Amino acid sequence: MAEWMTPIYADTQALNAARDAFTKNNPRHIQLRDALRPAIWKKLWAELQHSDWQQHYLPDVFHYKTTPVPREITTFFSSQTFCDRITQITGKTIKHITLELHSFEHRNYTLLHDEAKQPEALFLFLELTTQWNPSWGGFTSFVKDEEELLRLYPVPNTLTLVHQQKNTQHFTKYVNFYAGKHRRIVLKGTCR
Repeated sequence: MAEWMTPIYADTQALNAARDAFTKNNPRHIQLRDALRPAIWKKLWAELQHSDWQQHYLPDVFHYKTTPVPREITTFFSSQTFCDRITQITGKTIKHITLELHSFEHRNYTLLHDEAKQPEALFLFLELTTQWNPSWGGFTSFVKDEEELLRLYPVPNTLTLVHQQKNTQHFTKYVNFYAGKHRRIVLKGTCR
């Protein structure tokens, strides 16, 4: 498999700068813009347009769609090269990444609820969305004790890493009618 990440993220100085930023942010997080090579990102986006998306709906908990993660995506994100880069940035040794592909469009959301406590973990989000306006909702919010700690707006071809601490949870804000036919496609990973 060819190298998928933009060459800047193979540079030791860039990785060290990313690590400094990650550790200084509270909560610990970083957004790596233009994460994948443009041709790779466009290819993935095009493939996902023809995927078989399945709806998941439980009114007081969530409403969104998922599709199986293509093997080539799983292979790349499970590769030693990728895990080593994430370790360089976060300082956390990555042994396993669980991946899910989610689609959020008008009327889609996830909610916080007491029965679904989320683990302390490193989460990754790769935005496979071509265009998004913050006024449409659909952002990911990290909260603790009813206080919003971090809000992540979808930015095309951005890989976001977030260390979610104990007693912190995240959810995806309701996508309102202003989104029209636009949808947010995001690869979400839980790193352990």
